[in-house]
Amino acid sequence: MIDVVVIGAGINGLTAATMLARAGLAVEVVEARPVLGGMAAREPIADGYLAPVGIYETTGVRPWMLNAVGIALSPELPRLHGSGGVVVDLAQRRVEGVDPTDAAAFEDLVELVTRIGPLFWRLMDHPPIDPVASGWRSLWAAARVGLSARRLGFEALRELLRAAPMPLADFLDERFESNALKGLLAAEALKYRFAGAKSPTTALDLLAALVYQSAGIVPACRLLERLVAAAKHHELRVRCGVRVSSVNFDGSRATGVTLSDGMRIEARSVLSTVHPRQTLCELISPRYLPAALRDDLRAWRSQGSTARLDLVLAQPLRDNAGRPLSRFALSDNLSELERAYDQGKHRQSTLEQLVLTGQQFDLDGGFADRGHDAHVVCLTVQHVPSDRVVDENALRAAVRQRLSAIDANLAQHLRAERFTSVAALAQGFALDGGQFEHGELSLDQQYFMRPQIRCASYRAPLRGLYLGGNGSHPGRGFNGAAGALAANAMLADR
Repeated sequence: MIDVVVIGAGINGLTAATMLARAGLAVEVVEARPVLGGMAAREPIADGYLAPVGIYETTGVRPWMLNAVGIALSPELPRLHGSGGVVVDLAQRRVEGVDPTDAAAFEDLVELVTRIGPLFWRLMDHPPIDPVASGWRSLWAAARVGLSARRLGFEALRELLRAAPMPLADFLDERFESNALKGLLAAEALKYRFAGAKSPTTALDLLAALVYQSAGIVPACRLLERLVAAAKHHELRVRCGVRVSSVNFDGSRATGVTLSDGMRIEARSVLSTVHPRQTLCELISPRYLPAALRDDLRAWRSQGSTARLDLVLAQPLRDNAGRPLSRFALSDNLSELERAYDQGKHRQSTLEQLVLTGQQFDLDGGFADRGHDAHVVCLTVQHVPSDRVVDENALRAAVRQRLSAIDANLAQHLRAERFTSVAALAQGFALDGGQFEHGELSLDQQYFMRPQIRCASYRAPLRGLYLGGNGSHPGRGFNGAAGALAANAMLADR
């Protein structure tokens, strides 16, 4: 019998498994897909060109997480380009292409983000406080959060409390005049979200996105390469290409898993990084869980609306001023973004209201085999209906047309492209509903309510079963934080 079996070999799974192996535990990882990496794994676009089908960047990669798995990485702060020549430079704490009033207002926003950062990290770097638990540990954790909030000062705390329930459109309209700047910030804040600029609590999404991005951005494949190397160094045993069909129990304690080929793996604990609804409603017999919990999980909102398009270009994508684009978020204004959300919400075509975010990589990003000279552009296309057939060719043409407005030479430089629909992402990565983050990050599905209050401390209501996927706190950034915190919870219980 081994100590732990980890379900899923994505960034969360590899992070958790490596931490547990470093602590001296015998760990085995089971991955349904034929390769490691989950949504960060690179797959061919065309002969010699590679890119992740799912996530292409991670944000909020924290030093404590890197230290916990024994790897070194240097997050970067690339410039974020938008429509109309607007460029956000978080490294320099400034914005270009706007009037002085908006430039000063952006500096004020960055200052607010800097002030609230320690409170955000106090919440994101630790397990959520259990609101119904008793004892000095819970009281001490709550006191430390309260102290971090108190240290913000009156003005910053007031702005944070005002922003938390606000729609993003109201928050941005209060501060800026430039439609292009507001569109850029809104598109970046709502990436992967099934929400519009006028949806409640979305101002908090912007603040969280800026806090995470201020900590730096790492290409997902680069983080994955380091995690795979660390896993090999610790001689982790990994089974790829086989699914877990059930989690086994002896009484009320997890004792391992049964694989789709009938093989049983006996283990003292199980850590799952797949969608929480799949873990608790599909891999576990109904007799082991309260009916109320299963009903709550069925009501868990996990609607996805993000499709992916990858382009291979002979020359880098450039803006109208001839500058190569690194990261970009294209939405001309808040109204355009809201119309795109409305069309997606009503399962209508979004081809006339495209909201694009993306990042451009060159060879040293690991997106092409040796001997190829090209640039790979990874794009997310927001608010694409997940439950209806999308005209793939029409969507590709609409994206190319949108990008050609920025770089008129796009068509002649295009070598290859790959489109992945919401439905294909959901099927390929077992994303229940198609949501990248295993559940909407609305206010009622965050912190100790993620995925449910009964299992928000990464411990399922069954001994020996832990939840460490994106459906657990913090759920943002695709950086392995949930897997790391779940591993810490398991180690604390030993």
